[in-house]
Amino acid sequence: MTSPIRFGGLASGIDTDTIIKQLMQVERVPVDKLEQKKQTTEWKRDAYREINRSLMTLRNSAVDLMFSRNFYAKTSSSSDESRVSVVAGPSSGNTAIRIESVENLATAASTVVEPLTKTNLPIAATTKISELKGLVAGQKRVHQDTDGKEMLLAKGLDFSTVVLKDKDGNTLINADFTYDAVTGKLTANELTKYPEGVIPQGVVAEYTSGTGYELGFKSSATGPHKKIELAADATVQDLISQLNGKDTGLSAFFEPSTGKISISTKETGQSATIDFDAESRTALGLSSAPTGVDANFKINGIDVTRSSNTVTFDNMTITLERCE
Repeated sequence: MTSPIRFGGLASGIDTDTIIKQLMQVERVPVDKLEQKKQTTEWKRDAYREINRSLMTLRNSAVDLMFSRNFYAKTSSSSDESRVSVVAGPSSGNTAIRIESVENLATAASTVVEPLTKTNLPIAATTKISELKGLVAGQKRVHQDTDGKEMLLAKGLDFSTVVLKDKDGNTLINADFTYDAVTGKLTANELTKYPEGVIPQGVVAEYTSGTGYELGFKSSATGPHKKIELAADATVQDLISQLNGKDTGLSAFFEPSTGKISISTKETGQSATIDFDAESRTALGLSSAPTGVDANFKINGIDVTRSSNTVTFDNMTITLERCE
């Protein structure tokens, strides 16, 4: 469709189109002024933002001046970053450190286990914990990790059924202790062989309480005993999830096609261990308590042993990457 052709002012001789356009231009003057004012305001806004950014940068720089580390910052470098990396601290000395040899790096404790059911069948993720060998429903074990005046057991126990053992596995006499069924607290009688009522480190209380399952273990030879608790209908997948808890110190992975579980400690060094209680070892098919390995290396002619591959000397943080 074509646009109509108009001829303004043919009859009157007056160019009405031009007059109308000029009148409209006059009417738009206030609008144009507002547009100009808007543009000017936006420029001011952008200028203020730029000033604010500059002031923020100045303030952050002024705050940095309060910290001595920025006055005494030092740099460091390694001749072979693929083997050893180093980061200098503010108070590092002007020292040349030589890592002359690395016998071995620190490693975590790790093991692969292949638990079986009570009928000697491989496990699956859906296998019930109750089907594993060795575990007894409701069986509990409480360890006294340090000398103390009480142990906290489950409430409402028949104390005559609680078995107490010392650190060497010798059975203790229950009459030497007092159990409060209301609070669950176990205390030593001061008039017996426990001076001042102190229960010595290494005492273990064994008893049965509830219907679920408990696996006790240590992930550090120098750390406390830990435990994970599972419901009566828990599965292997629930066990793996519990082993991967943030406070266990362990990392576990289940490989369904083989029915095997890989367990490792999150910490490295010789004190890292995977040490389960006897019943838990049986359930997992764990024959021993593997431990980690310390890092052994020579620095400036000095033989050094550390539990981690990241060490600090003269306020310089050194990370051993590999030992070939």
